Formats: sequence, C-alpha cells, structure tokens
Amino acid sequence: MALRISERKNIEEASPGVNRTAVIAEYVAGHKRLFVLASLPFFLIGAAVAWIGAHFQLDRIIEIGCIGGMLGVVFLLATQLKHKMRFAFITSLLLLLGTGLVVLGGMWQVSWLPIAGIGLCCAGGILPFVLLLSWISEKKPTLYKHLGRVVVGLGCAMIAITILTIAAFFLVPHFSGFSFIGKNVEIIEIDNVHYDQALDDWIRKNYDAAEESFLKAKSEFEQARGRQAKLQLAQLEQKMGALYIEIGRYSESYDLLNSAYTSFRKLRGRRDTLTTLAQGQIALYDLGVGNYDRAIEQLQEAYNASRKANAKLQIMQMLAQAYIQHEDYNKANEIYGRIADFWVSLGRVPFEVNPMLANEYGSLMMAVGRYEDAQFCFQNLIDYWEDNGGGENPTIALVFSNMAVLCSYMEKTQEAAEYADRSIEMYETYYSGGLDLAGSYQVVGGIYQDIDKMDKAREYLAKALEMTLAEVGENHSYTAAIYRSLGLYYKEAGDIEEWIRCNEKAIEILKIILQGESSDAAIAYNNICDAYAEDGSFDKAIDAAEKGIAICKNNAGVNSAVLGHLYLNLAWPYVGLNQLDQAIDCADKGTGIIEKQFSNMSPTLAWAYLTKGQVYCEAGRFAQGDEYMQKALEINTFVYGVDHEKTKFNKRRMDEMRDRRQVE
Repeated sequence: MALRISERKNIEEASPGVNRTAVIAEYVAGHKRLFVLASLPFFLIGAAVAWIGAHFQLDRIIEIGCIGGMLGVVFLLATQLKHKMRFAFITSLLLLLGTGLVVLGGMWQVSWLPIAGIGLCCAGGILPFVLLLSWISEKKPTLYKHLGRVVVGLGCAMIAITILTIAAFFLVPHFSGFSFIGKNVEIIEIDNVHYDQALDDWIRKNYDAAEESFLKAKSEFEQARGRQAKLQLAQLEQKMGALYIEIGRYSESYDLLNSAYTSFRKLRGRRDTLTTLAQGQIALYDLGVGNYDRAIEQLQEAYNASRKANAKLQIMQMLAQAYIQHEDYNKANEIYGRIADFWVSLGRVPFEVNPMLANEYGSLMMAVGRYEDAQFCFQNLIDYWEDNGGGENPTIALVFSNMAVLCSYMEKTQEAAEYADRSIEMYETYYSGGLDLAGSYQVVGGIYQDIDKMDKAREYLAKALEMTLAEVGENHSYTAAIYRSLGLYYKEAGDIEEWIRCNEKAIEILKIILQGESSDAAIAYNNICDAYAEDGSFDKAIDAAEKGIAICKNNAGVNSAVLGHLYLNLAWPYVGLNQLDQAIDCADKGTGIIEKQFSNMSPTLAWAYLTKGQVYCEAGRFAQGDEYMQKALEINTFVYGVDHEKTKFNKRRMDEMRDRRQVE
C-alpha cells in the first residue's frame, strides 16, 4: 500500500508546489476504498483478541487487541485527511469517546475499557498534530524542517524520561516480586437479605443463625442464572467456608472453599485477585487441620499467580504465618524481610504502614528466643503509638500482651504484670464488653499463669468464662476454648481432677455443636491423655488418646500435626504399662508425622526427638535414644542458644539417661 515513487512524481508534476503531506492525502483520497477495506481486518482481529483477553482475564492480550483496533482507526482517519473540517470533527469525537471509556472503565471497574479509551485518545490526539505540521510545511518550509528535528528530539527525550520513570516506580518493586500493573478488582455486590443477616450474625458470633441465613441465601443463588449470579454464589461459598473454619468444621469448609476457588478461576481467571485470595482461604483450611506443607504450596501458587501488589502483600503475610506454624522460622524471617524491603523501596516505614506486621515479626523473634530483637519491635510500636496521640487501639493492646509474655520469658515478673494490666485496661476501654473482651481476659489469664500469679490467672479466666456464657451460652466453640484454658490452669495448679473435668466439658460442648469431629476435640483428648498418664491411670489415658486419634484421622487426615502429638503422648501410657513395643511404635509414628509437617530446625521436631529418645531409653535401647536426644539438643541450641531453659532441660534429660545407662 506504500505510495510508489512513480505515482508520487506524477502527482508532484501535476501539482507543483504541493507539500508531501498533501501528496499523501491526495493518494489516500484516490484509494479510499482500499484503505477502508484495510482497516476492517484490524478492527475485527483487534476486537476478537481484546474479547479473548477480557474473557480469560489476560491484560496483555487486551492491550494487543486494542492496539490493533487503534490501527484500524488510523486507516479510517487517513481517508478523511483531505477534508480538514471533517477530519477535525472525527478526531474530536474520538477524544470525547476515548475519555468517556476511561471514565466508565473506572466507574465499572472493567480493565479493558480504559485501555480502549486511551487508544482512541491517542488516535484522536496524534493525527491533528499531523495536520498542524502539514499547515506549517505549506506556509514555512524552513521552519517545518527545523521543527521536525525539534519534535524528534523532544520525542526521544520524552521516551527516555518515561522509561526511567517506569524503572524507578514500577521495576524496583517488581524485582521484589511485586507489580502495581494489573487489572482492577471487580466488586461483587450481593444484595440479599439472608446474606446480610448471615454476616451480622457472624459478627455477633451467633454461628447457628449465621449458617442458617447463609444456607437460605445459597439456595436462592443456586436458582439464579448468569455470570454475576455464579460470582455471587462463589463469594457466598467462600464466606461459608471461612465460617466453618472458625468453628472447626473443617471437612465441610474444604468443599465450599474449593468450589469457590474453582468458580473464581473459571469466571475471573487464574491471576485474578479474588481467585488468588480464594486459594489463600484453602491454605487456611490446611493450616487448621495441620497440613502445613500443602498450605505453603497453595500460598506459593497464589502468590505467583497474583499480579496486584496489595494481594501479594496479603498472601506473603499469610505465607509467613504458615511458615511460623510450620516452625520454619528462617523462611518466615526471609518473607518479613522482603515485605519490609518493599515498603522501604517506596520510602515508607514498614511498622507505620502496617503495625500488625511489626507485631507479627516481634512474635517471631520471641518464638526463636531472640528476646532483645522482639523487645525492639514491640517498643518501637509502643513509641510510635504514644508519639501519635496514644488513643485506644486493639493492635497496641495486643502488643502490650506480647510484651507481657516476653517479659515473663525474660523472667521480668513485675514488668510482665504491668504490661498485662495495661493490655487489659486498653481492651476494656476499647471493647467495653462482648466476646472480644472475653477473649482478651482469656489471653491475659494465660499471661498471669506464665508468671506464676495463679490468683490473677484464675480471676481473669473466670471473667472470660462468665462473659462468654452471658454472650453466647454454654454450647459454643468459644466456651469450649475457655474450658480448655481453664484445664491448663488446673494443670499448672496440680489439680488433675479439674484438669480432666474442664477438658471433658470442652469435648461435651464440641460434640453438641460439631458432632465431636473437630481438631479442638482431639486436642482436648490429648490433654486428658496427659492428665491420666500423670495420675497413673494408664488405661484411661490410652482410651482418651485413641479417641483423639480417631477424630484426627476422620477430620484432619493421617498426617496432621495434632495426630503426631497424640501418638507421641500415647507412648507414655504404654511405657507405664511396660508395653514397650507399643510405646516405640507410637513414638515412631508420631515422630514420622512431625518430621513431615515441621521444618528440620523446628522446636516441635526437637520435642518429638527428645520424647522418642526417652521412650527408646525406657525400652533399654540407649544408643538409639541418645542419638535422638542429641538431634533434639542440636535443634534447641540452634533455635534458642545454649543458655535457654529448653536447651538446658534437653541437656539434663540426656545426662539423666546416660547416668541410668551406666547404672544398668
């Protein structure tokens, strides 16, 4: 279609003094039909490609399609180049239409509309500039020549500045695994009375009513038709799955969460934010049942698929928490470092942007025995809060709680009590009542228990139980959790009967509300096994552990962390009954599960090795027992250091078994 030299010469000879732009306009006018036909493939192919990109949520494909359509617009505009008034009208219309598409795309949160609008604006804005150059070339040929050089120079400079700006603002975060470039999140609005009522009941922790309302809304959504109805159903299934996780009904939650994820992936694409966050919810299910490896795998996949920085940040925090539960503290530390580097690259202070992030990092430092680093994190948050007015803030109340726990670990009993008092004072001011305050009393009761202030611990646990009973009654998962906390209190107080009674009460409640199929019930049976074993009632201890094992296998699978704990604790009643082969079998099974679920330098794995080593020594297999206890010592020394109480306890147990071996 290029203008042949011979044709251009013929036009120039027939019209002496006519500039090059006019020659091109004359040629296009003579071949108008050909240019119109040439524009059609660009329009059709561009529209098809853009539609495919929009359907599969692929922004790059949408952009390619819009560029093709823009080229079609250029070919059509070229046919009007000779008619300057008509050309000006069409380009103005393109600018107006492009601006409208950009506005509508922002209002409707549809990513391809702004791209198409920008393309039309470019087509409508560049071609009038061509007309201006044409007019200058007619009137001032010399100026036209110099102006052309200036325009080319300015264009190159603008391109360079644009590239540097992109590199400075986008690529630095991108190299850290982030990108701000990506489609907007479509807001799924659900206008349904039952759905709204379910959310209200959920906030009030009225789980039975929330479930009933969710089921009514689900029934209505399943009868509706269309893409939006399917998206609404997926959103509802995701909420229901999260509800079931909160109350411990894991087997039911997985089916709902997986259905929501499948729907989002089909309707919105693999890289959509809703899809990746739904995958993150499935990971929370895996964490709840103790399948840490699969949870981490799910979160890694969601992170790699996500293109939005805010979604990546949320997933990374979830991933760090998963590694903490997996007790892979080095990887958790690495992820928190990457998040901090991201905010620093944007000139922001991480703990000011997200105080909870700094609180989580301080908790990580506390878990690995780096108490000074943990204190630095918590104190920075407290100082920042005080410098900015020091108002009521539940996050700072949680920081005070963590500082109290940290001080108890550092054997600063008085400071621990002061921080616990400040924490509860802020909780009481902020919440004024309800389950949130009851949960705070439960946490503070545990802190006082850690610092051997048993009267205060009993006082706050009693308050937590009283307030929970007043809010939701006895048959509720929160009530069961407080009974388990009371059981731990009685364990420390040496009251084995009350220790057993509280855990049996928790199981009784869970049987009513969850048919007993809950990891929480399995944990309560594990506590009862410990209590009976300590009391010398070994047959009852075995019975309790086997009930917990059955629940774990039915509800959480054969590789859950709770199941590993149950097997290891079950070894001790068998040792007490001198059934040493069964004891070794349980120790082997439990340690095998813990090895699968926790990292190589996990404190839980150290506990498993120490337990297994002691069981082997009890069976007279001292060489193997000493080998496992040595592994435990290496892990504890690595995680906590040689002066930590856990490391010292490990060393004492090794020395006791070695002395016993020499005697025997």
